[in-house]
Amino acid sequence: MYTKNTDVKEFYHEIFNLVNCTNDLLSENIDFYISSNVVSSDIIQKYIFFMKDNPIHEKIIKPILLDSVFRAELQSSGAGEICLALSLSMLESVKGKIYSGDKTAEIASDIDRDISKINKKLKIDSRKLQKRDLYRLIDKRFKSESQRDIIKTVIENSSVTSPVFLEKTLNKNSYINFENGFSFNINIDPTIVSIFKKWKRENVECVIVDGMVESVSEIHHLLEKASSEKKPYILFVRHLADEVRKTIHLNLQRGTIDLIPIEVGLDEKSVNILSDIALCCNSDVISAYKGDLISTSTMRDFSKVKQVNLTASGLNIINDVNKKKLSNHLKYLKKKRDHSNEPLVKEIYDERIKALISGKVILKIGVDEIRKDRKVIEKFDKFFRELGSLIQTGIIKKSSLKGTIIDKFIKDDISSRSAYFAANISASVLKSIISVGGVVSQDEI
Repeated sequence: MYTKNTDVKEFYHEIFNLVNCTNDLLSENIDFYISSNVVSSDIIQKYIFFMKDNPIHEKIIKPILLDSVFRAELQSSGAGEICLALSLSMLESVKGKIYSGDKTAEIASDIDRDISKINKKLKIDSRKLQKRDLYRLIDKRFKSESQRDIIKTVIENSSVTSPVFLEKTLNKNSYINFENGFSFNINIDPTIVSIFKKWKRENVECVIVDGMVESVSEIHHLLEKASSEKKPYILFVRHLADEVRKTIHLNLQRGTIDLIPIEVGLDEKSVNILSDIALCCNSDVISAYKGDLISTSTMRDFSKVKQVNLTASGLNIINDVNKKKLSNHLKYLKKKRDHSNEPLVKEIYDERIKALISGKVILKIGVDEIRKDRKVIEKFDKFFRELGSLIQTGIIKKSSLKGTIIDKFIKDDISSRSAYFAANISASVLKSIISVGGVVSQDEI
């Protein structure tokens, strides 16, 4: 393998060829079939799956564009799509200047002037979102009465800061759950469910073991404490040996202990669940990897959880947590999710993020709604993600951006923050691509 400098003309030719190839692909009028059951009009999804048999595009241009899109979306929901469309449009707009031999610095200066015009408009014409603005947007973006009713029900019955999570359900109708606390989708032992139906306790001692409890002797001290103190305990483990599980069940049935064991297993979906639970419980994890012995570690005092609710459907923890640690952890998970192109990996991160957010709304979309509109989940997702930016940074009317380079990519009044980051990051990436020119290299075999 060796590297060579790519010819400047070849590089720019590929850029403009890319614009021509992707214009139809990214058109909002063309749906993209991700699978037989999933249809998307999202231009980011279309571009992620867009493949071009050219190393300049796949190794240089596409990574640059997608990095800019993800940065814009992380800064403000809704900015990613505008950023991608605007970046491609701006590339097309400088085509003549590049082929005419205009200097890179002069082209960059023109781009800066265009962006400065947008920023000036945003500064002057942005205003706080009002209720009538919000309901006008809902009526404009959702033509279905049932979709509008769902959106309005969520808004009217939750806090403006409540995150909304979307799920499919096999039920005919859609329904909404308003949840407080941290909720984990864990399979609960049927024997525990048969004994308690619902286990709800306050000031619960929390024990987390990252490993398997193979004998009763390993948790003997814990069982003795639970029996003598008559306090509620919850024990999280990877797995319990049959002997240990039966011993705990027997003592629960007799009422000698109030200790609930939760086996989380060890697979790709549960590998990190104990660290997430520990964060919610302000608890340490007992682990052999740290040199801990279960038998001695279970003798110490444990952190107390404000409230634990356990049912057949899962686990709910209500607790005061370290907000800074939780915020940093969520930022980390969201970054990992947004930079993954694997649907299964994204789904796992989404589940972890959902579990770690308190005061959330779970919107389950029924079969009837999906049958009427296969893009309904995508529509809801876009709207609720953008809603936070609209509330936080205000709105700018589409008409205020008329005459700017961003105008034709704005369908409705949008978040000021989304417009700002979409425009500025697009300008930055365009100048980067133009400046790459003749210094890029191409691997050849």
